[in-house]
Amino acid sequence: MLRSVVLAVGVVMASAGAAGAQAPPPAPAESRHPEEGRPFVRGYQPAEVGGTGQIWSILQDKRGVLYAGGNAGVIEFDGSNWRRIKVGTSPTVRSLAMDASGRIYLGSADTFGYLAPDAQGELQFVTLKDKLPAAEQNFNDVWRVFAIDGGVYFQTEQAIFKWANDALTIIKPASRFNRMSMVDGRLYITLPESGLNVLENDTFTPLPGTGSLALEPY
Repeated sequence: MLRSVVLAVGVVMASAGAAGAQAPPPAPAESRHPEEGRPFVRGYQPAEVGGTGQIWSILQDKRGVLYAGGNAGVIEFDGSNWRRIKVGTSPTVRSLAMDASGRIYLGSADTFGYLAPDAQGELQFVTLKDKLPAAEQNFNDVWRVFAIDGGVYFQTEQAIFKWANDALTIIKPASRFNRMSMVDGRLYITLPESGLNVLENDTFTPLPGTGSLALEPY
């Protein structure tokens, strides 16, 4: 009887040992760096990008190249190198827009136009200001540029200049323009006389019940 008990105990212990060998305790979890999985961020100082310390607008073209409008003109960045594109006598670029063909338009403190490649294929600024009558060439900052199906609109406080079919059309306000915005391809602007308006066929149509927005800048 004793021999049977000893044999049974031995079998149980052997089974327990085999089970323990097959299932070792789990290894401790591998430590991960707290920054792992986050995107890489690189900061650039003004001197590295062309000397501009303030950026007013930014745009990416169809190739993935970035353009930033700042106090020193347009800064072009291809992911590796920065290049500055000079714009007019007052270089501060306020606004950028791109049309369906990929052409980039811009408005600055005293001019407006677009970027086009030179003989070496590098983009240069081409002004449209000289196509205006002399009496219309004195204006302030072009705060907004919008490229829609009907043309490209450059907006200042005193006038909106529409570029379409290689010609400029001048749209004037009763007193002044506030800043224009685009929603679903349509242009909206607040006017001191009537509140929020939508631009239709180069004419502003007031939206009912928006008179309280007349003095809103945006």
